[in-house]
Amino acid sequence: MITKKEKAIKLPSALLRFFLYALCGILSGLPVAVPAFWPLGWLAPIPVLFSEIWMRPKKDRLIFAYGRGFLYFWVFGVTVFFWFTSLYPLDFLGFDKASAAIVVILACCGIPMLQATVSGLLFVIICIMRRIRAFDRHPFLSAVATALLFPVFEYFHTLTWAGVPWGKLAVGQTGCLYIVQSVSLFGSYFITLIIYAFSALAALGIKYLIKGDRHRAAICAVICAAVFLSNLLFGAVYMTATDTSLENEDKITASAIQGNIRFEDKWGDKEWHTMELYKRLTLEASDNGAQLIVWPETAIPYDYSFNPRMERLFKDLSAKTDAEILVTFFESENGCLYNSARLLDSKGVISEAAYKKRHLVPFGEYTPLEELINTLVPPLAEMSAIADPLSPGNSTAIMETQNGRLGTLICFDSIYEALCLESVRDGAELIAVSTNDSWFSQSTALGQHNAHSQLRAIEHRRYVVRSANTGISSIITPTGHITDSLGDGLEGFVTGQVSYLGGRTLYTSIGNIIVPLCALLSCAFIIFTLTEKGKAKK
Repeated sequence: MITKKEKAIKLPSALLRFFLYALCGILSGLPVAVPAFWPLGWLAPIPVLFSEIWMRPKKDRLIFAYGRGFLYFWVFGVTVFFWFTSLYPLDFLGFDKASAAIVVILACCGIPMLQATVSGLLFVIICIMRRIRAFDRHPFLSAVATALLFPVFEYFHTLTWAGVPWGKLAVGQTGCLYIVQSVSLFGSYFITLIIYAFSALAALGIKYLIKGDRHRAAICAVICAAVFLSNLLFGAVYMTATDTSLENEDKITASAIQGNIRFEDKWGDKEWHTMELYKRLTLEASDNGAQLIVWPETAIPYDYSFNPRMERLFKDLSAKTDAEILVTFFESENGCLYNSARLLDSKGVISEAAYKKRHLVPFGEYTPLEELINTLVPPLAEMSAIADPLSPGNSTAIMETQNGRLGTLICFDSIYEALCLESVRDGAELIAVSTNDSWFSQSTALGQHNAHSQLRAIEHRRYVVRSANTGISSIITPTGHITDSLGDGLEGFVTGQVSYLGGRTLYTSIGNIIVPLCALLSCAFIIFTLTEKGKAKK
């Protein structure tokens, strides 16, 4: 316990603190943007947590703590979403330069602002913990309790239409696949937990070192090393064991088609060219031995319900190949328009089960709060390249193939771990991801989106076949290893050996239970400290 006689570490000036938080926000977000920088994810939060937890200003109002939290998370988000700037000037949507600039700025800065508005409250809780002297009474427990808060607030980014969990810390750790194997146990939020536990304990160790308490500083260093190395060791052992077991599984050849046709180039008189291109690539993949072929999102961007040419295309494909093909298109039903995928079998029969995209892209496929947005920010309401707004599906629509059960995710679906969890629990033995990332061409968004599919593969020990309109298309193993990929702006297909796998990982069984557990333990610690403080006053 720290005595009252000990002097608090001097707090840097407000200006220096501002730059410190901004810098750490950038460095924390950089690995998510470019996973090759994954070590920064472990180190960047340390100065911020040291400042928040162990520096004790004489007066620190809650509003100031919230402001610091807002700044840190906002800069983090801007770093993650900076790729939105590559969309300018949005000429494929017919925007003028002024409108395009407004939309890009709102996307690049506005989404992080929405997230930081909520996440900034985390620093308020830390400030309250500091006020009740939790860090003085129980420094180790307080460090852990602080780390427990971060997965909870990261989970909040998945909620409501405004929730976009693009910037998960686990995405930034896919640069070292050993580290993320533990998502098969507790999910991606576990990676966030151990990163901030490492950072908080490192901050505590630095404090002890500054105060000359080398014994406790050494204890912190040992715990930090144990947190990092135990997770790394588990990953190495798990990857080796899983890869070895996969060698004995029955395999088929799967291909993902990449037509390299940007979304805006598919419409009007280009329909015939699009169909012929996908027909040719599909036949080439089949000739290459593919038994399952996956098309990208809305490969044929027309309504299947009213386009007889698609029927002729599908019958022609079935006559010339023995492969099963996951075909993708728009589809009308009961007055609603859906972004759909169906399985075309080798006999030319389209599956009755139609997977309909469950999580639509706000402003891209529909406009939330349409009247308000039309009034306040008209360019946002005009972002969608689709004349009629889409409706979301509500079913996993698992498809029976000749070799196993296929689960489908379309584009935005793949960044929401709960959707893949539902599919696997409903029986999916192989995951197909169809996406259109042509909007994000030549930006870090391509790699970030692909990394989410790597996490989905590891979480459930499933192969993932990912087909993207213009890239990145990839074949991903259950340990997240990419066996074949096709980069941005290339035409062709990727091929790999995959298996339909049964069984469940621990994460498949327990889901995101770690999130409410973290919230419960944090609350329990705060209540315990308050009770203890109350008893001490009596």
